[in-house]
Amino acid sequence: MKLNIKDLKNGRQWQSSTGLSEEKFYNLLNTFKMCYEKQNNNQSLSEGLSNLGIKNPILSTYEDCLFFVLFQLKNGLTFDVLGLIFNTDGSNAKRNFERYLVILELALAERGYVPKRNFSDEKEFLAYLKDEKELIFDGTEFPIERPDDREEQKEAFSGKKKHT
Repeated sequence: MKLNIKDLKNGRQWQSSTGLSEEKFYNLLNTFKMCYEKQNNNQSLSEGLSNLGIKNPILSTYEDCLFFVLFQLKNGLTFDVLGLIFNTDGSNAKRNFERYLVILELALAERGYVPKRNFSDEKEFLAYLKDEKELIFDGTEFPIERPDDREEQKEAFSGKKKHT
């Protein structure tokens, strides 16, 4: 058995599994489809699966693909568990997630939901934010693997924190 979007019975299930209401999901689906075909030289999902010779695809519709990637983004499962839920193995789950995440990012950018992330200089950055009243920065520290190179170690570590 595989989890299917048709299993979602109410708004709470839509929200908890995708982060979207059913209405917002289907609004985004149209843009997702358009971006998929644009990214794949105007070839539809079904044509692509047919050309690859895939007879029983796990993700056979745009709806399945969007649900799959949103479900993973919302729930953050390991790829082995994601594969178990969608009746595939972990490596296919990872490949499919990465493939459809790119399409989702294009769809969100197309709809104007993605903030600008790269600026040529500080002036462009300040101009972009001129109308914002408040900025929130995530200053969460993440541990990194200790570099082998001594100079890189000096840059990355103060020597004052001890991890127990």
